[in-house]
Amino acid sequence: MARGKRVGRLRLGDDNGAITRRYHGFLIAAQPAPLGRMVVLEDLDVDIEREDGSVANVREKGRFLDFTLNMGLPSWRYELDGVVIETSIVVPSPQNIAHFTLRSLGDGTCVRLRLRP
Repeated sequence: MARGKRVGRLRLGDDNGAITRRYHGFLIAAQPAPLGRMVVLEDLDVDIEREDGSVANVREKGRFLDFTLNMGLPSWRYELDGVVIETSIVVPSPQNIAHFTLRSLGDGTCVRLRLRP
């Protein structure tokens, strides 16, 4: 049930205030009836392959540095083994596309990234 929470805003939930939204992810495709909405990309896992061949997940092993909005576009930065990885996302409207940008910031250390949906 969609109800007015404040002027100009809606919340999706029941009468007790519990949030009942069903779709959470980076990319939700709005398909024609009878298909409805479909989660296409829920999350993106980023791993760093170290020089010795070992692999570490940035979100699990890395240290979260900050989250910023630059002109409304989100960006996250993590640090792992002295390497700072910045992830940005753009979801152009009204397309079913998500653009991820990952870049290494800092001293120029080369790293290999592994991405998994």
